[in-house]
Amino acid sequence: MGDKLIEAANSDDPAILLSNLVDHDDGEAWNGGGNGEFEKHHLLGRLLGVAATFDCLMLYGCYINEFLVLAKDNGDDEALFKAIRVDPVVVTCEFAAHRISVAVAVGDRMFLKGLQTALLGKTGDQAQYLKEFRFLMQFLDESRMLDRPTTELSSLCLEIGAYDDHPNAVKNLSELIRKFRML
Repeated sequence: MGDKLIEAANSDDPAILLSNLVDHDDGEAWNGGGNGEFEKHHLLGRLLGVAATFDCLMLYGCYINEFLVLAKDNGDDEALFKAIRVDPVVVTCEFAAHRISVAVAVGDRMFLKGLQTALLGKTGDQAQYLKEFRFLMQFLDESRMLDRPTTELSSLCLEIGAYDDHPNAVKNLSELIRKFRML
């Protein structure tokens, strides 16, 4: 299915191609998975969730579920809003739905305004600019390679295009790498 996923990601309307993803080239019909208990929308929902998780990682340097833990355990509404910005379906999870209900019940206008903004999905230019850098740092961290010398990591970022090469790039990268290591 990898080729179909890539084709969908590069298309003008990924949702349509993804909705047809379960149709096999050999003409075999979708049978609902191993026990026949799933419908096409279940697969599509999972694929969109995985894509949103990677978007969140690239935009903010952490996964959606990490934001939800921060929101639930620490009362961090901004973390919840970041998760919603990337994937509005987050509002359907039990914690988010409860938090929204409480805000409506008590008339928490600040929260509701933040929620409204988050539902627009705008993440800001800085978050967009550092997408590839954050993804690379997370990959290196999970591969236990983030402890390499900063100069080596900076060179890698520039070499693969995860950060634009400009006169202050090495200095900026050193600072970004330092901050990422502190997370």
